[in-house]
Amino acid sequence: MNEARLLRGRSLARALLWPAVALGLAACQPAGSAREVLRLPSPDAALEAVLVERNFGATVPYVHELFVLPHGARVDGAGKPAVRLVGATRNEQAWGADLQWPSPETLQVRYAAARQVRDHRASVTVGGRVVSVLLQPGVVTPGRLPVPKAPASATDHADAAQTPRL
Repeated sequence: MNEARLLRGRSLARALLWPAVALGLAACQPAGSAREVLRLPSPDAALEAVLVERNFGATVPYVHELFVLPHGARVDGAGKPAVRLVGATRNEQAWGADLQWPSPETLQVRYAAARQVRDHRASVTVGGRVVSVLLQPGVVTPGRLPVPKAPASATDHADAAQTPRL
């Protein structure tokens, strides 16, 4: 009888433990809704710079995460971003950043201003290739960005154009 009570106690402990573990792991992941706002292929089309916008709600500015990935790769499970820009703006009417590949080994991230720059890695290695990630604050991009030639799943910044909350 004591064995049955002990087994029930263990089962109850496991039943309560797994939701707690799941909640703890979920807390480690960035929260908020996320969407890909720009996917720009490198000049040689081997890599893509992907800008993801996270919206944490009305009281928090947008967070933009930049990933450098092999061409066609998904952002899900891509690991750490090359940089996180908190409250970055392209101009007085639009959130985000402008991306440009001057060469296959150099990616420029241009933005007017940002409240914070987090987790910037000056270079990332993708498929054995080192890419320099250069931040260029103070660059105002007028109007909406043109849609880059990219896969059909790519979107542009026009969808994200809102009045920034500075």
